[in-house]
Amino acid sequence: MSVTDTLASKEIIDREHAVVFQTYRRISVAIDRAEGVRIYDVDGKAYLDMLGGIAVNALGHSHRRIIEAVEHQIRRYMHVSNVFYQEPQVVLAEQLVKASGYPRVFFSNSGAESTDGAMKIARRFGSATGRYDIIGFSGGFHGRTYGALSVMDKPLYKDGMGPFLPNTLVLPYNDVDALESRVDENTAAIMLEFLQGEGGITEATQEFIDAIWRL
Repeated sequence: MSVTDTLASKEIIDREHAVVFQTYRRISVAIDRAEGVRIYDVDGKAYLDMLGGIAVNALGHSHRRIIEAVEHQIRRYMHVSNVFYQEPQVVLAEQLVKASGYPRVFFSNSGAESTDGAMKIARRFGSATGRYDIIGFSGGFHGRTYGALSVMDKPLYKDGMGPFLPNTLVLPYNDVDALESRVDENTAAIMLEFLQGEGGITEATQEFIDAIWRL
C-alpha cells in the first residue's frame, strides 16, 4: 500500500495540489513530525531521513540544544532586518571567517541568492576593465533565479524561461581545452562546483581545477 492510499496523507496531498504551484516533484509523504534521524508521516509511519533538507540541514531533528537555542533567541527577538546591528549575526560571521579563511562574509537566504550575489560582485569587479563574461559548466545547478539559470544548461529548468542574462555561457565540465579556448580578457568570473550533485555526483578533476586557477 502506498502512502497516498491512506486517508490522512491523501487529504493533505490533494489540498496541496489545489493551492500550491506544482513546481517540485514531491515524494508522496506528508510529514507530521521528526526526531533524531527519523521523520514520521501523518499516518505514523517512520522513515530514515537520508536527505537532510537536501544537504542543508544535517543536524538531525528535535535536538534539545537546538530547540533551546532557538527558543532562547525568539524570546529575545525574531526578525528585525539588516537595518540594525545584531550580535548573533556578528558571532556567526566571526566563526565563518575563522573557518573559511576569507576576510568577510555575505549572508543570503538561499543558494540561488548567493549565486546572484557572487555574479553581481564579479560584474562590479569587472566593470572597471570591461570584463563582463561569466562562465558556468554543463550539468551544474546554481538555483532557479535568472542569474543562476544563465550559467546552467539543463532544459528542465531553462525551457520557456529565456532570454537569459547576456555575457554568460556554459562550457563542458572538466574540459580543459574548451576552458582555455574561451577564457580571455573579457572573463569576469567562473562558476565552479567542485562536486556536482545535479550533474550526477561528478567531481572536478585536479587538472581542471589547476587550469581554472592558472587562467
